[in-house]
Amino acid sequence: IFSVSIFTSEMICVADPAILKVVLQTKMNSFMKDREWTYKPFLVLLGNGLVTSHGKNWLRQRAVMANHLKYDILEDIPAASLKGVNRLVAKLHTYNKAGKVPEMAEEFRHLTLQVIAELLLSLSPEESDDTFAKMYLPIVEEGNLRVWQPWRMHLPIPAWFKFQRDVKKLDDYVTSLMLKRRELREKEKVSGDSKRARDVLDIMLNSIDKPGDNSLPWNEDTIKQFRDEIKTFVLAGHETSASMLAWALFELSLPENAHMLKRVIDEANEVFGDCKDQKGKVVRMPPREKLSKLVYAECCLRESLRKYSVVPTVVRVAAEDVQANDSVFIPKGATLMVSMQGVHHNPDIWPEPLKYRPDRFLEEVKPYTFLPFVEGPRMCLGQFLSILESKIVLSILLLNFSFVPLNPAEAAIKHKFMIPIIPEHGHFLKPVPKVEE
Repeated sequence: IFSVSIFTSEMICVADPAILKVVLQTKMNSFMKDREWTYKPFLVLLGNGLVTSHGKNWLRQRAVMANHLKYDILEDIPAASLKGVNRLVAKLHTYNKAGKVPEMAEEFRHLTLQVIAELLLSLSPEESDDTFAKMYLPIVEEGNLRVWQPWRMHLPIPAWFKFQRDVKKLDDYVTSLMLKRRELREKEKVSGDSKRARDVLDIMLNSIDKPGDNSLPWNEDTIKQFRDEIKTFVLAGHETSASMLAWALFELSLPENAHMLKRVIDEANEVFGDCKDQKGKVVRMPPREKLSKLVYAECCLRESLRKYSVVPTVVRVAAEDVQANDSVFIPKGATLMVSMQGVHHNPDIWPEPLKYRPDRFLEEVKPYTFLPFVEGPRMCLGQFLSILESKIVLSILLLNFSFVPLNPAEAAIKHKFMIPIIPEHGHFLKPVPKVEE
């Protein structure tokens, strides 16, 4: 634990698991999300959704979404992931025939966005690419620039006006999705038609005008709240999955990690062996209990989250004085930087922390030593979805292709300011087909 001055802010940086348990669990209510500095450039995306909300509002949102994101949606993830990865497989065959080398980090961003948009909003992959992908990424890039160049939020430069236009376009689009769905639901009530599959947007709209104290009115405030939650789930949710997949695939493509790659492929053949067509393409999902055998693929993904710490830090502000332990006192108003990367790269916790060693995760991990999804009551609800989707995608992709990095040394460089952490120069990996298109 130490303090550091960043611009005009005095930050207390913590990477001690025992203190982090106090901050993130035992005295969680004594620490608020930092909406005035670190989250401020991204509030146009996160608004008052689950990531940034507090108190009763957070509890209500968490209760509405918890069971659906933890359990119900997991039933739909395998089929959606299979469709997504098979679309990517077809795309990579096209690249290969044309002699093009794909940038896989970007391909994973599109894939994970397509999957989450389908599950939460029933959008087609084409609509996801034409709307969310094009609207969202420029906002994220400008938001990251504003973290390091705060003046961009205040000066009337061309980027400021473009940012306002981009945000309005995204907000209008998400609002239109809600209005269209509400209109459809009203028509279904009249016609009695209930055959349509329900998604997360339907779950959210179920709380409108229903009997009881938890009913919400359909007004501008509710529309804005739901819009914030949708943007949080769809847009913030897919980024960690995409980064995790990108770094895991890059590591497994390196010659020195060939033994790890073989292990993932052997495991994938065991799980998906009965699900292939005559050409070797995976065309259906095995039972859920069989998917649970993708153990080593999951270890590879978790190790990429640890080594690269795709979300290296989160920030809290002390709402009151806190005595964290016998020797650490955190005063009210203190800005606390929770250094997940500091924990993940601590050699006392993770020997040889800068080496990629998925076997670490074959053993039980001690609490508050692995924090990509945070820990405690505010642990990310989407982690179950993210891990399940990612290990299916990674396994099937490696059954279809071998990948050869064009420039491994360059590809290993992390971006200097983008969060989640992405490769600065991209991951250009040549796909070598194992299975015919």
